[in-house]
Amino acid sequence: MRILLSCVGNRDPLNREDNSEGPLVTIFAETHPDVVFLFPTDRQPENREGTINHIDTVVAHLQSIAEVRGMHIETRIYPLSVEDPTDYHALLLEMRRVVALAQSEVHAENPEYIVNISSGTPQMQSCWLLLLNSGNLVAEPFQSIAPKYATQRTRVVDTTFLEEENIIQRVRELTRLFSYGFAAQELSRLTQFARYHERSRHASYLSILLEAYHAWDLLLYEEAQSKLDTCLVDVEKYPDLANYADLIRQQKRTLSILVNCQKRKQHQRSPEYGRDEMFTLLTDLYHSMMRRHEERRYGDALARFWRIYEEAIFYGLKAKGIDPVSFRNSPDKRRLQLIRQKLPNLRDDKLQLMDAERVLLAISVDFKQRLESVRIRRAGGNTLVLKDALDYLRVLRNESSVAHGLRFVNFEDSELATKSLLEVLAVFFHPRMQRESIQTEISEYSFGLLKMRTFLEEILTRLR
Repeated sequence: MRILLSCVGNRDPLNREDNSEGPLVTIFAETHPDVVFLFPTDRQPENREGTINHIDTVVAHLQSIAEVRGMHIETRIYPLSVEDPTDYHALLLEMRRVVALAQSEVHAENPEYIVNISSGTPQMQSCWLLLLNSGNLVAEPFQSIAPKYATQRTRVVDTTFLEEENIIQRVRELTRLFSYGFAAQELSRLTQFARYHERSRHASYLSILLEAYHAWDLLLYEEAQSKLDTCLVDVEKYPDLANYADLIRQQKRTLSILVNCQKRKQHQRSPEYGRDEMFTLLTDLYHSMMRRHEERRYGDALARFWRIYEEAIFYGLKAKGIDPVSFRNSPDKRRLQLIRQKLPNLRDDKLQLMDAERVLLAISVDFKQRLESVRIRRAGGNTLVLKDALDYLRVLRNESSVAHGLRFVNFEDSELATKSLLEVLAVFFHPRMQRESIQTEISEYSFGLLKMRTFLEEILTRLR
């Protein structure tokens, strides 16, 4: 069964100016439907000239055409109850309701819907496109063309451009949420049916770029590096993308450091890292933590906090000649002996995090002073000494889903973890232990939170 859906305009069934066929009659004659659903505007106090007034004339004209052609058609009328047929919001709600009602009364299997988008007000024509685009209606849209413009009076409207715009909007939203993998999938779809070569070209390298960022977000550094290499080859072909290539090259250099760190971690029990290497690694994990915080995955953010904190503590011990992974084999034997005198019950092999903290407190005046003097302001306005903040976060970890507990981790907890971490990193990576300087350095990271948002918002404008 073929069903034509159409609003009814003032040019239906015939144009009053020259008595030529209106859009409804033109499309009806071209498409040969079995059933016609008509949506005239109803009589309202503010709309006395509703097209319901001449609906009988419209139906009679369609029936006369059908009889001449030996066709049998069924017509159904569904008035649109709107006071103002130019009010987009009211019209869309009413058309959505009435079209759904009309479809619910169709009992044929696999009906084929076609839509006349030319009849009615311009707002009605737009509403048909919105219904088609939203999936509320699956139909083939037809447009009527005035005879002075074309000999072929009807045209099927290609609505691909609407889906293209939908994809681009979804990509923007997904990248804001750091869902780089899903955004890459959407862009791959866009490359398949984009109507313009330029849009397809940009979607192609952007999909690879976002695949790289997805791998990076999962800490799959080698995979991310390989995909960035592929993307950069495409980007460097075009002079208009030179500004973007600079950041991608910078990201490649960062990934080179991360890949080397990861490989050493895989093959060495207690790898040695320089200051810049360790700071790059911890900065990367910090931004991974911040992405989870922005996504409201506060438990995941807390879990990353403890991973970064442990790496920082172990780095601090190694900087003082103490190996936390193989304690008895620490290179600074004199300091090792002093520690054993102060803390005689330590194990010889890998130190647990709490023991590593005790050792660092025993040998690092800076770390001890930092924990006891720095105050962290919580979201509610009250403050905690850094040591108390770490104790609170430790209890929270043990009682939450991070350690298979049931306690809820909220926004304030996650924010406390991010603030505490900056203070800890300042101890090990800034000569004057200035949190603001560390925060500035972290914010300039090539795969940093704000930098990525700005970069992607700018580069996605290429899809326009």
